[in-house]
Amino acid sequence: MINKYKKLRKDLKIDGLTLVNFINLDDSGKKLVLGWRNHKDVRKQMLANHVITKAEHAGFIEKLVKNQTHFCWLVEKDKKCIGVVALHDVDFKNKHCYFGAYADPHGKNFGVGFTLFQIIIKLAFNVFKLHSLRGSTFAENPVLYIHKKLGFKEVGRYNEHTLRNGEWLDVVITEIINSND
Repeated sequence: MINKYKKLRKDLKIDGLTLVNFINLDDSGKKLVLGWRNHKDVRKQMLANHVITKAEHAGFIEKLVKNQTHFCWLVEKDKKCIGVVALHDVDFKNKHCYFGAYADPHGKNFGVGFTLFQIIIKLAFNVFKLHSLRGSTFAENPVLYIHKKLGFKEVGRYNEHTLRNGEWLDVVITEIINSND
């Protein structure tokens, strides 16, 4: 697993996109990602939505170096950063994980969300060789339409999971199975 772990820490190319592993980001890349993570439109869809400090962000990236279950990439298309994708709680024995993604909150590129989720599926199934992929998404998040379009099924729901601005929000659990596994 150590060799696989090292291989998975390298930057990747998938479908003409470059995926720069967070542990390989230069200072400007780290600053860009922190800005995106703290953008109000990104934070409002995150289960944990506090403003992240520079020190927290640096510590998060530092922990990724040794963490064998959490992987994050900055996605570039034509040398322009378009979003972030992540696989976390990767269980290599049971061949499943959870995912996360967000597009550049300043970009106006139609279809980026769909592209990011396609990349996540290819990462999980073709690169990591996993059997299933799961996500947790607020029930009112329009991205659930993309999940459905790509073949994810709703497999559960946490009712009144998160209290946000005095309102309880449900979380939908989606899953896709690798039909080629």
